[in-house]
Amino acid sequence: MENLKKLISYTGNYRKFLYGSIFLSALSTLLLFIPYYSVYRLISFSLLRGKEYDVTFYGLIALSSIILGLLMYYLSLWCSHLAGFRIERNMRNTGMNRLLNVSLNFFDTNESGKVRKTIDDNAAITHSFVAHNLPDLVNTVISPILILSVMFYLSWQLALLLIVVMVLSLLCIKRMMGNVETMQKYLTSLERMTTEATEFVRGMQVIKIFNASLDTFKNFRQSINDYSDWALKYSFSVRQPFIANQIVLNALGVILVLVAYPFLQQSPLDTLFFVNLIFCMIFSSKLVSFLLKILYTGKNASMAFEAVNRLDGLFEAYEMTEPVTQASSEFHTYDIAFKDVAFSYIEGLPVLKKLSFVVPEGSLMAIVGGSGSGKSTIAKLASKMYEGYDGRIEIGGVPLNKIDEEFLMDNMSYIFQETKLFNKSILDNLKMANPMATKERIQKALKDSECLEIIDKLPLGLDTKIGSTGVYLSGGEQQRLAICRVFLKDDPIIILDEVSASIDPENEYKIQLALDRLIQHKTVIMIAHKLSLIENADQIIVLKEGEIVEKGTHHSLLEKHGIYEKMQALYVQTKHWNLEEGKNNA
Repeated sequence: MENLKKLISYTGNYRKFLYGSIFLSALSTLLLFIPYYSVYRLISFSLLRGKEYDVTFYGLIALSSIILGLLMYYLSLWCSHLAGFRIERNMRNTGMNRLLNVSLNFFDTNESGKVRKTIDDNAAITHSFVAHNLPDLVNTVISPILILSVMFYLSWQLALLLIVVMVLSLLCIKRMMGNVETMQKYLTSLERMTTEATEFVRGMQVIKIFNASLDTFKNFRQSINDYSDWALKYSFSVRQPFIANQIVLNALGVILVLVAYPFLQQSPLDTLFFVNLIFCMIFSSKLVSFLLKILYTGKNASMAFEAVNRLDGLFEAYEMTEPVTQASSEFHTYDIAFKDVAFSYIEGLPVLKKLSFVVPEGSLMAIVGGSGSGKSTIAKLASKMYEGYDGRIEIGGVPLNKIDEEFLMDNMSYIFQETKLFNKSILDNLKMANPMATKERIQKALKDSECLEIIDKLPLGLDTKIGSTGVYLSGGEQQRLAICRVFLKDDPIIILDEVSASIDPENEYKIQLALDRLIQHKTVIMIAHKLSLIENADQIIVLKEGEIVEKGTHHSLLEKHGIYEKMQALYVQTKHWNLEEGKNNA
């Protein structure tokens, strides 16, 4: 019942069409039963009274009720489709709205294929159920009640037999539908296979270059095997109940005759019982058709309810907690402070261990360290991507958990290692940072970010579209455009997460020029593995296994002859390494 309420809630102001569909379907069911009344009357007149009767009259009654019943069924489907499309739209809107309001770590832990399938495909499943199966579901609920009521009126013996057959059939159907856990595992395996298939297709270029086989992609292969296993388990589990159900339903006519035979033997002149038997054999075929409908309507109902739950479950663990105060006017400064901050992705395995540091307003703090030392985690905690940390993080003296995320993002820019540009024009991509930016401001931002040459070589300039129907830019060019967006946004706090990683020397040089301009008079946290970018940082912290092991300026850290000096030596060595030296050292 709770699942049904959730589903109905998505109809919004189209709920009247949902209820209208139910009412019209019920009315259609009643009208389509009237022809059976005409058949019964004709059989009765023929066998009991032996006198003339008006076939035309009862024929018109049957024809009229069929036409009206089909019309009501058509209107019911029309209403159910309106409700179904509205549910589908509202589920997608809800999914997108919740996607915009989840904590940012959601995007680190959920693949795009999984998110797309959960929102899009589950919305389609609920639409299919409401639009196509809801009228049939009403029909399957009402029809057996009407059939049994009529049969009890005519012959309680035959009615009891129909009840036994119906109970046996429902038990078989229940076994065929399986339990909720099986359905969840089946849908989960299907979802996982779809996600892995999406990632496989996205990496097709690399697959072809290395001529990799499917076996190389263990997760994809395993997801196919898991789906195959659950599909086979479900299929094999329904074999016996499916066969039993078919036998029971198809043998109903024979069973009726066998049960009725002793009564006919005892009272061979009981014409009324004979009439009821003939009518019951005709009427029972309708019961069989409804029992067969229950199987697929029940299955689709289970899938629709599970689809609603899966949409809720996708975001459940990532819902943002509301800030205690709306700190829209409480930033007196833009310094960032970590006070005894500890954080773990997995309980018992700390990534950060009681870190404490302060980034004064208008200064640059660089973070260096080995892979897995916690560099990116600090950046994501500072930008409120992750919550659930111990200790205290403050911006301008305000605890981070009391700062509204929208307000925080209005004052902070984050440049990732991998930049995302949308399949829109370059101008549209840039204006995402500042929709009100003037042409003059955009031109200045392009100049400051070393992007003018990128725009000049494009056929349509800023109006050039990026993506499959436009042009493709190199990673370095995309990163420079990302920096241009930050220039347009002009926030007081900037977080840079290895922005020059995997960039060619020319783009690295231009990015460094752009960053030198960008960080002026800003509060900046920079994560870098190219140490040339941070030589002028106001402070540098060196991380090892989630702890600060060294802290100071570039020169003071070199004088300590510690980890930073070794990192610097290795960096210098790699910068001067060339192929000839590699051959000589071989």
